[in-house]
Amino acid sequence: MVRTGVGSGTHGQAGDGGQTQTIRSQAHRTITEAHRTMTLRSQAHRTTTITLQCQAHRTITIMKRSKAHQNITIRVGGSRGWNYGVDLEEWASKTTFHVGDVLVFEYNNMTNRRHDVYLQTNLWTYRNCNFESRNKIASWEENGSKESFKFTLAMSQPYSFACGENNGYYCRTYNMKFSVLPGA
Repeated sequence: MVRTGVGSGTHGQAGDGGQTQTIRSQAHRTITEAHRTMTLRSQAHRTTTITLQCQAHRTITIMKRSKAHQNITIRVGGSRGWNYGVDLEEWASKTTFHVGDVLVFEYNNMTNRRHDVYLQTNLWTYRNCNFESRNKIASWEENGSKESFKFTLAMSQPYSFACGENNGYYCRTYNMKFSVLPGA
């Protein structure tokens, strides 16, 4: 008799001759071999994947970029750039950031919208689109090229960016903000 499911923690059942434990051990070896294969493939992409499985069949995956990581340039907002109408928080949640990567804020030169870049100083100012601290790090008008601004993620710490144009109008109305936590 083989029992499946989550969380009993038993290693066998009376009368099953240890079949349950044997099947679990075989499944664990199979899973372990599959994870080794995935790790080797990941290492080819300069990422190490560590997968842990507890008795309750919950899996935790930890990914770490190897020391051979090349810093990359990331265009904020993807192909749409630093502009309103882009869900920047969703974009950031699907993008991997590492220390040394360079964020490029590309301005839309086809409009008269300035879309300044502010580095928010704390979670409250970020969530509430509060720009009283005036921590502006880039301005469309002040930028010589008027095309883009680059920011290097220098440390493994949270960074929160927002558009402060019109005292936070685009931040509040169009959610023109995002946060990142670069990995080492």
